[in-house]
Amino acid sequence: MAGPLDAERQRDLEELDHLIQDAARYQGSRYQLVEDCLQTALLARGLGRPRVEIDGRFDRAERIACARGDMRQFFRIIYHRAWTANWWFEDFAELDRLYKAAEALVIDSEWVWDLEKLVNLWQVGTTWRLVKKTLNVDEIWGNHTSKLREALRRHASNAAKPTSALWARTELVLMDLTDAAIQGDSLPSALISIMEILKEAETHPDYPIEPVVQICQDLGRIVGGDETYDELFEKIIQFQAKRVGKAEEGRMRLERGYQKLKAGKFYDAIDQFAKAQSLLTQNEHKSEFVRAVAGHVPVFAFRRKARSGTGMERQDERGKGLLDVPENMN
Repeated sequence: MAGPLDAERQRDLEELDHLIQDAARYQGSRYQLVEDCLQTALLARGLGRPRVEIDGRFDRAERIACARGDMRQFFRIIYHRAWTANWWFEDFAELDRLYKAAEALVIDSEWVWDLEKLVNLWQVGTTWRLVKKTLNVDEIWGNHTSKLREALRRHASNAAKPTSALWARTELVLMDLTDAAIQGDSLPSALISIMEILKEAETHPDYPIEPVVQICQDLGRIVGGDETYDELFEKIIQFQAKRVGKAEEGRMRLERGYQKLKAGKFYDAIDQFAKAQSLLTQNEHKSEFVRAVAGHVPVFAFRRKARSGTGMERQDERGKGLLDVPENMN
């Protein structure tokens, strides 16, 4: 059943299709024509249209962008198409083809943010090879990895662009995190490197902290009670509190509380929930405050059962025996 968002997408798609048919409208504005063509592909994707239609819309956007000679715009189309091949169609061969095309366009770019998108594609390409158990024997992919790291190191050493250099170092560490997760080692070293970068970023107001925050929060669901991660988490929320205020710190502590709860770190969870309650009360964030209060409930229920001898043993601080609590408790 189509929802209100689908209806809105359908209206937008029909409107753009109508505009694109009017060639006179885009005289002297071919850039906007490419943008509108790309948007129709993304809208069709969101509506779940057949792949042949979605690919056809991407083809049209690519063709016009290539004729314009705007390689950055062309790269963005390739990037969105590769993302679509991976997440919508699970087409590894197409993702691989598009990665090579994207690499050729931006590997020598003087703008580090182009390489940020290439790192995103590298992440999913690496994941595919891990699933297929070909990662350690794929020499071609190893060469792609080496080229990407070399390009990032070039940006990282550019003292004339300090924020770009810091971001290039960040991307290199995020690649290290992926490698550490795959190999099952060196994770603390990568986490320490992120903390060092965050310390330097305090003097760079234009450093984009949000992607790092999101990645590190996602990582918290995997590493559980790792002490180095706990230290990193505290650094991140201090950084965020300075930039966007105490309410964001409260939200982050709330999510970390639920992660601690799932990892069996009950007393750590209580600490995070209590801090979240205080911060969210001060900032009048009612729904998040309720979640922080609710987070205490399974903890205290566990403690009552443990004291009453119902057979549930107290969890030790190594996090054995996960307590499955929904991440978004209403």
